[in-house]
Amino acid sequence: MTVTETPEPVKEPVLPEKRPRPVPQPRQADILFAPAIGFIPELSYGLMAGYVGKIGVYGKFRSNFVKTGATYDCTSDGMSGSDYIWTSGNAKVSSLSVTAGALFPIGKTLIPYAGIGYAKRELAWEDDVGTWARVKDASVSGIGMEAGLMLRFGLFSVHAGVNTAGFKNLGADAGVALFF
Repeated sequence: MTVTETPEPVKEPVLPEKRPRPVPQPRQADILFAPAIGFIPELSYGLMAGYVGKIGVYGKFRSNFVKTGATYDCTSDGMSGSDYIWTSGNAKVSSLSVTAGALFPIGKTLIPYAGIGYAKRELAWEDDVGTWARVKDASVSGIGMEAGLMLRFGLFSVHAGVNTAGFKNLGADAGVALFF
């Protein structure tokens, strides 16, 4: 008795044009809400809010909520007009930053950001009679710029960035964000 083998049917290869293509899924956009803490050059607090899709937008406010109450100006060498001031040794710093910018998601985890806006940093010294003088050459008000990076983990992310006030002062901030 001989066994006859039946040949297996030949499978046709699937050509690339016949392969099913994946259906593109729409990217989900999220709303971002993040407290921010500035820690260089002085401690400041604020909020960052934004919308993240393929490209996102954000707005950020940060301040140390200190008013200097300066009533006149001096320079860092102690001159006010043509006279020197006598200081008590007390100093105050007021800072404010309001920026808006873009978020550039790279994959699901990495989100670089950059923004521009207004920034102010004012240094004031108290004189010997209790009046505050703004140190003109150590204070700045003008263009504020920032850049940073977010690392996203699901609904949360951490962010850190650097900023400048009028290209004169350099600062840093960080925070934790929540996505909705």
